[in-house]
Amino acid sequence: MMENYWKMVHMRNAKNNKMRKALQFYPLTDFKNPSEIHRLYLRYALDSHSILDFGAGDLSHKKFILQHGYNGTYKTLDISSGFTYDYKDISEVKEAFDLVFCLEVIEHLSLDTFLNLLKAFKKILNKNGKIIIATPNAYHVNFFWAADITHIRPYPCHDLCNLLDIHGYKNIIFHKVTRRTPLMKLFIKKILTHFLEVDYATNICVIAENS
Repeated sequence: MMENYWKMVHMRNAKNNKMRKALQFYPLTDFKNPSEIHRLYLRYALDSHSILDFGAGDLSHKKFILQHGYNGTYKTLDISSGFTYDYKDISEVKEAFDLVFCLEVIEHLSLDTFLNLLKAFKKILNKNGKIIIATPNAYHVNFFWAADITHIRPYPCHDLCNLLDIHGYKNIIFHKVTRRTPLMKLFIKKILTHFLEVDYATNICVIAENS
């Protein structure tokens, strides 16, 4: 990683990746009325013939996608013993996918593990296949990423995009993601965090394409 350090510094300062509009989310319990970020996930899913849900957790995301008409191949991967998954480790995966979901996972991983994962994803993604990564926002005013004892490290949005770029991904975009809140309260948050030089959004979502 150190051999790319100054390249990353230059890319970070250049700010080549444009931040898209902030999307709102709330817990995925009401599948009939999904939040903006979940509608974004669904749109990419419905455009894909095959999906790998990396870090599938309680399988609620799979249930959400299937309930909204997805009829392609949907495989799951997780190390948990609480549910049944198709895979336990990325090394087991021998098939290719159009889309990989990696939602609220990387904050549980060391940098070296994550970098190896980016290489592994490239091998199992079809050409022009998409990866969607969601993670707590490192710049959030309350250090949202550190609110869980199992979180190991933050992944700042520009550095995350630059890592994807360095590893050969293209067409990288990212969104801020904030919890659903009244418009006036969100406006006040934006103003206050601007002057504090922190961020109001609790999460970020990065979308990239395999070359």
